[in-house]
Amino acid sequence: MRQTKAIIIVFLLFIITFPFSSATAHAGMFDRLKDIYQAPDKLAELKGQYESTKQMLEGQLEAQQEQLELTRQQASDLLAQQEALLAQQEGLLTEQEELMKSNETLRSENQALIAQMEAAEAKKQSLYNKAIFIAVSLIAVIAAYALSVRIWRFAVWRKQRRSGHGHEAMLP
Repeated sequence: MRQTKAIIIVFLLFIITFPFSSATAHAGMFDRLKDIYQAPDKLAELKGQYESTKQMLEGQLEAQQEQLELTRQQASDLLAQQEALLAQQEGLLTEQEELMKSNETLRSENQALIAQMEAAEAKKQSLYNKAIFIAVSLIAVIAAYALSVRIWRFAVWRKQRRSGHGHEAMLP
């Protein structure tokens, strides 16, 4: 009896689990058989997808390589242009330094010429002052001489008048 109970329980379990297990095994087995027969078609489809993807990637790779080459060329051109600009800038800086040195030399020469001009102007002014002083002194000496001659003649005239030798012709 015990054995029959065990067989009945196993049988009941088998009946309960049979729909679940047979459906899975049945569907899995047919799907797998179906997949096995459709494998060459899927393989051809996958091969076509692989080829199209490969061609697309090769096209993208070629486009990227062209873009990379174009970028390299542009970078090379920009580098050459930058070097040319740097050389030009160095030339301009050298020229500017030369102009600054020349400007400084001209400034010092200008200051020396201004000093010479001021010295010449001072010498000229001194010469004018001396000439004016000499002229005024000469006029003063001539005036003093003329005045002294007049005073001397007047004194002589007066002396002669007192002494009685009055010559009327000597009057001033």
